[in-house]
Amino acid sequence: MNVDEYDYLFEDSKTLLTGPELEFFERYGQALHREAGHRFIEQDEKTDFMLLIRKGHVIVWNPALRRIQAIRGEGEVVGETAAIAGMPRSATIEALDSVEVLRLSGRRYRQFLGEHPRAAISLLRAVYERLSEADQQAADSSELAAEQRLAKTFVRLIESGFAKPSARGLVVKLSQDGIRAFNGGSLASVKKIIRTFKEHGIVATSRQATIILDPGALREIAKGDRTALD
Repeated sequence: MNVDEYDYLFEDSKTLLTGPELEFFERYGQALHREAGHRFIEQDEKTDFMLLIRKGHVIVWNPALRRIQAIRGEGEVVGETAAIAGMPRSATIEALDSVEVLRLSGRRYRQFLGEHPRAAISLLRAVYERLSEADQQAADSSELAAEQRLAKTFVRLIESGFAKPSARGLVVKLSQDGIRAFNGGSLASVKKIIRTFKEHGIVATSRQATIILDPGALREIAKGDRTALD
């Protein structure tokens, strides 16, 4: 095959996994169903498997720092880098809600990558995007005003699909300390900003949850186009 003929692999790499590729996971993966709080992977342990999320959400987080690095949902994979490299886990993977996954051994995953070059390139693209996302979050933590940073956190939760529609708005079933873990900074700062958002009709709160009433306002604040007081 001429080198130029491989370009189609890159052109098609925006889709993480296609139907035939998913069939490999269905054939060789172990189906697991776990509830919120279950830890699939512990930071620093050395285990040889990865996960494909079928339903629900998991968090990628650092327990020592009490900082959530990312949220992953349906159709995404987690734990794949360590499964390839055979290195200790860089983070803990924990169920955020009711989760269904397919657990694939590292050996089978390496076989999968060898047999499915399009998927291998797609997953490489995803790793690059995640590194860029982590760099952006680190920059946000130090550079953005606290209000804008919290708005960006809510926008990320919306875009991940974790914020669920209800009669009142989009419900984020996290305590304010859980939101702080996504957002960084102090709990006192998060509580103060949420109180301001409430006063201006952007969010409401209930027990262990925040209800997003005006996602458009949060997006504007996240972009730096306005503040809650505008």
